[in-house]
Parts: sequence; structure tokens; C-alpha cells
Amino acid sequence: MRLHSFPGLAATSLLSVLFGSLTACGPTTPTAATASVPVQASLGHIDTPFIHRSELIQPKAAPAFDLTDQNGEGVSSARLEGKVALVGFVYTSCPDICRAITATYLDIQDSFASEVAGGELELVLITTDPENDTPEQAKKYTEGFGGKWSFLTGSAEDLGQVWADYNVSVEHMAGASKNEHTWMVVLIDQESLIRIRYMGQDVPKDILANDVSLLLEETR
Repeated sequence: MRLHSFPGLAATSLLSVLFGSLTACGPTTPTAATASVPVQASLGHIDTPFIHRSELIQPKAAPAFDLTDQNGEGVSSARLEGKVALVGFVYTSCPDICRAITATYLDIQDSFASEVAGGELELVLITTDPENDTPEQAKKYTEGFGGKWSFLTGSAEDLGQVWADYNVSVEHMAGASKNEHTWMVVLIDQESLIRIRYMGQDVPKDILANDVSLLLEETR
């Protein structure tokens, strides 16, 4: 089943996608403010969302992972089997673009509260800053926003493999307080196949909610 297309998004140029794929975020070393529990007021969406929505004509198997969540418990990709899942890449001390992803996840968990609670929809965030994003820091971030997601971290080696498998570029700038990484969220279906990739700066809520709804309906 093909999902609905959005011509206005598909018109985004390849050149724009390539230059917009790496997003510079804020300091990678948590300050007293960023290391503390975040406040809801610090979240927000980009004023002019830029998004490239890429629906895979031939869905591909979601790469496997085996990481640790904010509670210190092991979480593998096997947990996503039989569920619709969103997997996004952020880090907790990023003050800008990662917060847009977090705001999007909060929108989705509110819109699909029963599906999240019932286990039909799984929300996953994977860090791009394993040095600072310990399970304890991931838990502060998750609880601070009231998130219903699994925030996954692990060793630099394990995460480096996950980033490569999901085509997420991460650059830790030597001598600078930047972490540049691909703005990426992927939508995975109940058969653990990647159906849609979203790249850019923000995902309009109605577009993502429509895609999630269609995948949930496929097995109902």
C-alpha cells in the first residue's frame, strides 16, 4: 500500500536536501542549564518548516540495534516488531533543532495517546552525543518533557554503527561547541520495514500524523 503523497514537499530540490541534511546544534558539553531538567517553554517548532519526505518505493528492513534506554535497560530493534515506530536522532544539550524533533514527538504522543499506551506505536530517540548523554541524562530529558519515548544511548562504537546504518552523519567539531548531525526521523511499519524518511528541519504535524495513521490502519 502506498501512502498519500504531498507534492509540495516532493518538490524540494535535491541540492537543498543535501545542504540541509547536516544541522549544527548547540554545545555538546552540558552546562548547568542544559544538564538540568528542561522546561516545556523551551520547546517549539521551526517558523518555516523545511522537510524532504521520502517514501521508499521498495521499503527496506530497518537496521538492527541493541542499545540502552533512559532507565538503564537494554532495548533492541526486536522490540519494534509488530508495531509502527518513529525513530529519530537528537542529543539532550542541543538547544535548537533537536527541540523541534522533541516537539514533534510530543505532538504525536498526544495525538496517538491510546496507541502509544497500548503498544501499537513506539517512539524512539537515539542520541548523537554518547559522551554526554548517559542514561541518567536521557531520563532527565525525557521526564522533563513528559515524554513517552525510549531515549537510547550506548557506546560511541555501537552508536557509530547505528548512525551509519541509518545514514545519519554526525560530526563532533574539534575545539568548537558544535555537534553537527543529520536531521532524520524514519517511520517504520509493523513488519520492521522503513517506509518513509523525513529529512530537513521540522516535520509538519499534520503530514506526520497522516502517515502514522495510515500505517496503523494497515493491520486493523
